[in-house]
Amino acid sequence: YQRRVHGISKMPKKIRGEKKIPPRKAKVIKKESKPQIAKDERNAPKRPLTAFFIFLKSRQEVCKKEFPTLSAIELVSKIAREWKALSPEQKTPYENSSRKDKERYLQEKKDYDQQKKEAPDTELKQQKAFSISDSY
Repeated sequence: YQRRVHGISKMPKKIRGEKKIPPRKAKVIKKESKPQIAKDERNAPKRPLTAFFIFLKSRQEVCKKEFPTLSAIELVSKIAREWKALSPEQKTPYENSSRKDKERYLQEKKDYDQQKKEAPDTELKQQKAFSISDSY
């Protein structure tokens, strides 16, 4: 039953006594999913914009009109090159507005955290009052 072709036995593996090795499985790399935002966090204040993003917003509309053929990525990279070319004195108005935005955020965050701490107490009181009135 044994046949040799180019030095390789054509006898079935079961008869030859070799173990059947299962094929290797490719490693599956799971992507980390984005953390889901709790309903409470949806009402949280927006984070402050950096000086660059404020500059980007101000220049984006102008550049779109100047260069309508550029894609969004090319447009942003062009504005980024402009930002790098600015001197520190030219960047100061954007940095000042970024600081103001950060102060706004910190104040809103403080108020939000304070409100978040107070909210569970009032909800519990309302639930207890509701359950007491139901029993009568």
